[in-house]
Amino acid sequence: MKVGLFAPGTPRMAGGALLRAVAVSAERLGISTLWVPEHVVLLDKYTSKYPYSDNGQLPAPTNAPIFDPFISLATMAAVTSKIRLATGICLVPEHNPL
Repeated sequence: MKVGLFAPGTPRMAGGALLRAVAVSAERLGISTLWVPEHVVLLDKYTSKYPYSDNGQLPAPTNAPIFDPFISLATMAAVTSKIRLATGICLVPEHNPL
């Protein structure tokens, strides 16, 4: 069985040192893939309920900074050699090509 994990995606949850530690530990434990998130917008108000919290709201502030997924991937790639790295979503039009 292959198992994948989502890496922390905000500075509130992690920094470069923790991303590296997560990647090294995941690879050592035989995790097959490590994924990173990306969001450019978190809405202040919405009508649908977030299903994974008691109050139906996202458990993050709407102004939370999110790591650039490519920086996160590069940080983790620098300390691993076997685990597969990927983005959970990649909003290509939102990235400056230069």
